[in-house]
Amino acid sequence: MYADATLPFPRGTTYKDGGQLVLADNTTCGAGIVGRLFETTDSSGRPLVLRAVRADAALTDIRGKTVSYTAGKIGENADALCNADGEVCSIFDDAYSATQDIAQYDVFYVVESGHVLTKAESGVNAAGILVMGYASNDNVTVLTAGSYCIGIADEALSTTVSGYASVNVTGGLKSSDPAS
Repeated sequence: MYADATLPFPRGTTYKDGGQLVLADNTTCGAGIVGRLFETTDSSGRPLVLRAVRADAALTDIRGKTVSYTAGKIGENADALCNADGEVCSIFDDAYSATQDIAQYDVFYVVESGHVLTKAESGVNAAGILVMGYASNDNVTVLTAGSYCIGIADEALSTTVSGYASVNVTGGLKSSDPAS
């Protein structure tokens, strides 16, 4: 996997943040970075690979949630928060705030590989549990057979950050073999 070593915009922000950019065209805004991978470190100094993704629709309150991809644009364009259990999806970078919204056509980060704090269902109750996207709450839950595996829980649901768990995202963005 090849990744650039310099982020095009800071973690916790979007492509348009801090600028006068008008997001009126979904083909030119950030075209040079959409779908590309960028190496950085997480808040604990561990390696983290982020993917720049364009929002085809506005997304609200994104922290800790999962995002679905537009048909034919996996890894490039997002169409909604997770909209089908076990689909190919990604977790938003945990540097975003709990109330962060993404405007239509803006570019933002998801985690391609590395550790991320994400909202999780109660079944994610121990380290080592494989997780998938869960549409009902736009978060992660225990992987079921034939679903896309986002990653592996590093820990059970946190008591200090209610409803969140640390997940080691494995990357790849392709449908997995059936879970055993």
